[in-house]
Amino acid sequence: MSMEDQQVAGPSNDDTYSIYVLRNGDSSEVVRKPDTKDWTDTNLSAEDMINEINGLIEYAKVVKLIYKEFVRTNARAKMLVFRKNLESLSNEIIEKFIIMFERYPVNINDLQTFLNFQFTYEESITKNQYALLLTMTRRHEDGNLYLLAANFVHTEQSDVPYARRIYNYGIKHHNSNKELYLEYYKMELKMIEKTKGFSYPIATRVYKMIINAFENDMHLHIKLLEMALKTDICQLQISIIKDMIEKYYKEEIMWKKLATINFEGFIYDNAEATLEYDANNDLKKRILASFQIYENALNINNDTVKINNLWKLYAQSIVEIWTKLDAINEEVASLLNNYVNKVFLSAHTKKLLGSEYYVYWVCMTH
Repeated sequence: MSMEDQQVAGPSNDDTYSIYVLRNGDSSEVVRKPDTKDWTDTNLSAEDMINEINGLIEYAKVVKLIYKEFVRTNARAKMLVFRKNLESLSNEIIEKFIIMFERYPVNINDLQTFLNFQFTYEESITKNQYALLLTMTRRHEDGNLYLLAANFVHTEQSDVPYARRIYNYGIKHHNSNKELYLEYYKMELKMIEKTKGFSYPIATRVYKMIINAFENDMHLHIKLLEMALKTDICQLQISIIKDMIEKYYKEEIMWKKLATINFEGFIYDNAEATLEYDANNDLKKRILASFQIYENALNINNDTVKINNLWKLYAQSIVEIWTKLDAINEEVASLLNNYVNKVFLSAHTKKLLGSEYYVYWVCMTH
């Protein structure tokens, strides 16, 4: 519908206005700004507030539509009137959101509505542009609210500094919320690649913050490594592995994880503290690197129970590698044969092998 078929009544003295849309030249629809309640009334419920806000948002859609039409047709005088009206309306809606969030607990749905409105009407909001941060610093009921807000600011508005502030506020008030930390960390991993390494110190700070907050959580530490390995950030990957070895060198599961990533191509040299990726898929190199991890672990540990567990995991890893390979050349087959005899014999001597391993022992050496 063109603006030639529409008549617009501007704002009246009481700051309300109506839009008359003529349809087919013979009928009309009146779109008026919704009536508003007295928001100083402390008995006004959260439901009343969000209903009024939603009504104003629907009205804002109409105002924005007509404003864009005036822009398109270069109707400058009317365009300026409606731009002012849209700014006033957008600021009013933001202010009402702030009041509602200050008075009542914030829920996910209302915050999502707020975020969508702020993003859609960003150019028309001239006051309280940082209302989201203001809201986040005042209400702390649910850590997931910070997740939603920070993720929205990062992905939809590309405002990383703003997202960082929200994550930091969230962690301050929800310091046991792992997901909040992990999403922050995930964002910083992306930023290292995006900034070509410039933001590396920030990502390192977030990583250190996480391992300090969950000091003895080895599985979380492993997850941080897995996330880093999906990127090309070698320096951070090495730091995480070094920290893991230093912190969890007595934990068999840590060594198993390290052996696994070596077989997957992330070759870590413990003596040199270097990490390289085997892009050539050198199977022999990967197998040797993986098995060397177990050799290192056995040399470091002196606890009998843990040593026995390492022998079991060592044998298990050999079987896992063997079963994963569809076809192997003679050199690799000979390598596996040697390690099977060595590892399985040691485990057998210590009475650590389950009955199924003897079957594998025969199959892999004949």
